[in-house]
Amino acid sequence: FVGGTGLYIHAFFYGLAELPKIDPTIKMQLHNELQQKGLSTLYEELSHYDLQWAQRIHPNDTQRILRGLEVFRATGIPLSQFLQSGHKKSNLNILMIALDIPRDELYKRIEYRVDEMMRQGFVEEVKNLRSMGYTEELNSQKAIGYWQLHRVLKNELSLDEAIEQIKQETKHYAKRQVTWFKRYKPVWVAPDNIEKIKGIITEWLCGSRF
Repeated sequence: FVGGTGLYIHAFFYGLAELPKIDPTIKMQLHNELQQKGLSTLYEELSHYDLQWAQRIHPNDTQRILRGLEVFRATGIPLSQFLQSGHKKSNLNILMIALDIPRDELYKRIEYRVDEMMRQGFVEEVKNLRSMGYTEELNSQKAIGYWQLHRVLKNELSLDEAIEQIKQETKHYAKRQVTWFKRYKPVWVAPDNIEKIKGIITEWLCGSRF
């Protein structure tokens, strides 16, 4: 799974928590602080008050960092606590299968994927985006990889440094994804064990619960 898929799955099976309305002055204050102090300072603040939410999101995810701080400043309650309280037990018989890949193999795949993206013209893609006005200020350009390459094109980072950062941040993101899905207690299966996966699905269709 990538991106917001984990949240989509949770919402589909368990619904979403009802979040409080935020006073516009709080939003305005946070946007001012973002301009004055920078995103890293706000992320540190979020980590102090809501470490669980901070660990689930990327340090460059402006929208979710601001959302976490908005909720905490408005209510004094961490956003992660609201999300947990909104968890509803599903009446569905859900089978979730997760691909179990050894950590070292997963990291090798990540490194290969990043190198392949570079070979296929990732830098040129970001350069073209910049020429069309899509800068690092946009949320879409703060994703892993895009953010680093924008800095390369602004001479703030060398290409080698950017590649290493992309690999490391992708590994951290993958680790957070594994942690996220563990909460659902899926059936972990090696991705190449097709027969076992078929067997699990067959048993589940016949009424077994996992």
